[in-house]
Amino acid sequence: MKHYHPLTVQSIAQETQDTVCVSFAVPEELADTYNYLQGQHVGLRKKFDDQDIRRSYSIASSVQDGRLDIAVRKVEGGIFSTFINNDLKVGDTLDVFPPVGTFRTELEPSAERTYVAFAAGSGITPIYSIIKTTLEAEPESRFVLFFGNRNGRSIIFRNRLTDLKNQFMGRLSVYHFLSQEENDIELFNGRLDGKKVKDLLGRIVPVDAIDEAYVCGPGTMIEEVTAALVEEGVEPSRIHHEHFGVTDAAAKNAAPRAKNAKTGQVNLTVIRDGESFNLQVQQTDKPLLDEIADGGIDVPYSCKGGVCCTCRAKVVKGKAEMVLNYGLEEDDVKKGFILTCQSYPVSDNLILDFDA
Repeated sequence: MKHYHPLTVQSIAQETQDTVCVSFAVPEELADTYNYLQGQHVGLRKKFDDQDIRRSYSIASSVQDGRLDIAVRKVEGGIFSTFINNDLKVGDTLDVFPPVGTFRTELEPSAERTYVAFAAGSGITPIYSIIKTTLEAEPESRFVLFFGNRNGRSIIFRNRLTDLKNQFMGRLSVYHFLSQEENDIELFNGRLDGKKVKDLLGRIVPVDAIDEAYVCGPGTMIEEVTAALVEEGVEPSRIHHEHFGVTDAAAKNAAPRAKNAKTGQVNLTVIRDGESFNLQVQQTDKPLLDEIADGGIDVPYSCKGGVCCTCRAKVVKGKAEMVLNYGLEEDDVKKGFILTCQSYPVSDNLILDFDA
C-alpha cells in the first residue's frame, strides 16, 4: 500500500493572481515511488488546528520533465488552497501521497494521432501534463486544446501554453474562450458548453479526425461537453474525463447511503501492507472508509468525494455498493475495485484489499 511521505517545496511560481505552481524536491530514494504518468494527481496532508486535512491536486509537469509540480488555485473558504497560496514557503515540507489516477491513454512513439482537449479553469492542470507528455512521446501526433476561462488574467499556464505552441509548431493548437471578457471573434466568447462544442467540431476539427478526447472542469461542463461529443459521433470509449477537485464543503459530507446497504453487523476484514485487520461493524450511515477509520485502521484517503481514487480497495470477498464514482475506470470496477469513501457493505462478510 502506498503511504504519504514528507517532501520539501523546491520552488513556488505565481501563475495568476490566485494560482501558484508548486514544485517538490523528490529524494533519490523515493524516485520510483513518485514516478508518475501524465494526468495523474497527488494527495497532500497537513494538520490545521489539530484537524487532519487532505486534498488532491493534479500534477502539472510532463513525465519527461523530471519534476513534480502541482498547480493550486485559491478557493474561497478553502483551507488548504488558501494556505498554499498565502503561507507556503520554499523549504517547507508537506506530506505528499504518491501519484494515482487513470486520466490518460497509453502512448506509442510510432503513433500518429489527433487528440482534442476541453478544459475550464484549473482543469487545465492535468490537461497540460497530458499535452506536453504526449507531444514529447509521440513525435507524429497533434493536439488541439479548447480552454475556457473568465478573462485573460485568469488563464493558468498562459505563458507555458504559448511556449509549448512555439516548441511544437504546427502540432499544438490552442483556442481560448472567455466568459466575462469580449474576444474579437464571436466564436470564442462565452462558456465551453454543449452548443459551443458542436459549433467547434464543425469549424475547427472534424469528428472523424479525433482519436482521443479529454475533458476536465466543473461537473456540469464535463457532462455537457461529453454529451455533445457523443451526439456528434465520438465513441464514448474515446472520451476521457476528470473532475478537477472537491470543495471543502463536499469533502465534509458523507456519501449518500447505498440503497442495498447492509443493516446490522458486518464482519469486515481489511488487508493493508500485507497484514489483515478484522472489524465487527455495526452498520450505520457511514461509508466503509469512515467505518475503517473508526476501527483504528489507518488506510489512505484524500478527497473523500469519489474523485481522487486514493482510498481505492479491491473487494476480495463479499459485496459492496458504490454510490458515487468520478475516478475509477469501468475496467477497474469490473475487476472489483471500489472507492471506500463512497461504498457501503451489502453482505454479512466483506474483505477489502488496499494492497491490490
